[in-house]
Amino acid sequence: MQFLSLRSICVLAILLSAETCQAGTITAELTGTTNNGAPTVSINDGSGSATLTPYNFAGYINWTLKSNNSSSAILPTFNSFCIELTQDVNIGGTYTYAIAALEDSPSPGSAATGGPSGMGSVKADALRRLWGGFYSDTMSKNDAAAFQLAIWKIEYDGIASTISDFSHGNFRASSTTSAVITTATQLYNNVVTNVYDESLAASNLIALSDPVLQDQITYTGNSPGILGTPEPSTLCLGVIGGVAFGAARYRRRRPQLPIS
Repeated sequence: MQFLSLRSICVLAILLSAETCQAGTITAELTGTTNNGAPTVSINDGSGSATLTPYNFAGYINWTLKSNNSSSAILPTFNSFCIELTQDVNIGGTYTYAIAALEDSPSPGSAATGGPSGMGSVKADALRRLWGGFYSDTMSKNDAAAFQLAIWKIEYDGIASTISDFSHGNFRASSTTSAVITTATQLYNNVVTNVYDESLAASNLIALSDPVLQDQITYTGNSPGILGTPEPSTLCLGVIGGVAFGAARYRRRRPQLPIS
């Protein structure tokens, strides 16, 4: 008689989980931006010393969910922040996005953001620490604008300690409101210097991703903090781990019979 080995059971669990834990898509209407016109920031497109141009929408992007064909718990109304400077979405538009891991976004992405393979684990972890360390649903307009700038800074420049402000690096910005740049610089450096450490990392962040739309970062569940609903990938790993643990206990309990 042959028995499935622990390795076989684990492989089977992974295959089953990959089938049942696909992230899926959502469709949502972009209803507006909390920060429309106030404060105004000027930004480049993440390409070094390129000319800064005015941008009136740095802050919360507001959405109304139309349909959810994913395993992610998206609220009926939710907000997001941009993670892609080279593509657009428009107020009043309805868009369908794939749910993706931050590590794999944005799509398609520029060289500075990781290229076709996405930003990678280091930048994604930095964004989780930034989010857990500062985000709330009720940030002031200045703080929401600064938060958006810090997201872009992490995405386009990483968290190298040699870059400490918004006058250098791939992503550069200025503002008519000096407090915005001051706060954005502090937020960015709180991530670089590990003031926002792993104990603060938000576990429930996802990307809304599409090859021709401006990718977004948002959260699942009711809480944006570290106690929120895990990402679909985290849930899947939990399933795999549980199956593997149970298989290991089963293997220890049963007699070691010879394979015929």
